[in-house]
Amino acid sequence: MPNPTISTRKGLVLPPDKSVKGLRGSDVAELQSINLGTKCEEMALGRGRTLLLSSNSLWNIENFRSNLVRAFDRRGWKVVIAVPATPDQCRRSTLPAQIRPLEIDRSGVSPFADLKLCWAYYRLLRRERPAAYLGWTIKPNLYGAWAARAAGI
Repeated sequence: MPNPTISTRKGLVLPPDKSVKGLRGSDVAELQSINLGTKCEEMALGRGRTLLLSSNSLWNIENFRSNLVRAFDRRGWKVVIAVPATPDQCRRSTLPAQIRPLEIDRSGVSPFADLKLCWAYYRLLRRERPAAYLGWTIKPNLYGAWAARAAGI
């Protein structure tokens, strides 16, 4: 079977990363979709090696994505996590990442609150200028992806 490759938005075709032992299958797929391989700098398009992750809870990332965060950290990436977190939760977190509190109403249906969240994502993405954005759960996926597209990420 031929070695799979990954195509990026800018047309680069990159081999998948082979040094992801010890990670779950979903984490390996996410690492490969961003591809921490040899052409990583080309993918960052002049931005720093920063990755912005977002979910509707810090607990979710600490329990299900900590291996992914640690893998990026070991590879020299600056990892920024945008979640609704209290200052106490930010201090107690053991993840090797910067935590940016973000006001996400997980069960809210107010269009004004959602518009405010989308604007907060946009401002955070413009300030951090990450090479990639990864979101989990519905609001970070939807509003974070829209903001990332608007910010040119």
